[in-house]
Amino acid sequence: VEGGRYRVVYHDDRPGSVVVDDATGETCFCPERTGHPGVWIKEVVDGVVEQWVCPPEGKVSDLLRFPSSELVEDSLELAECRCANPDVATDAPCD
Repeated sequence: VEGGRYRVVYHDDRPGSVVVDDATGETCFCPERTGHPGVWIKEVVDGVVEQWVCPPEGKVSDLLRFPSSELVEDSLELAECRCANPDVATDAPCD
């Protein structure tokens, strides 16, 4: 991060969770980490988690979201979020 801009930095020779579908050209999440490194942005829209790959560079303000209501911790949803994050959920039971 420099000023109001960011840049995603990663090693090309490291495994990651970003895979490009050859048929559609769309990026897909790969929990087995057989793709390349990247940063996933996740946002809850109407109770459904949507995710997409963060652009390689841009304005920090484009990444920030402000809550539309009071934040309340939900243990079940928190567990689901942890399972969706491979760095945190490697030992977590995910059904």
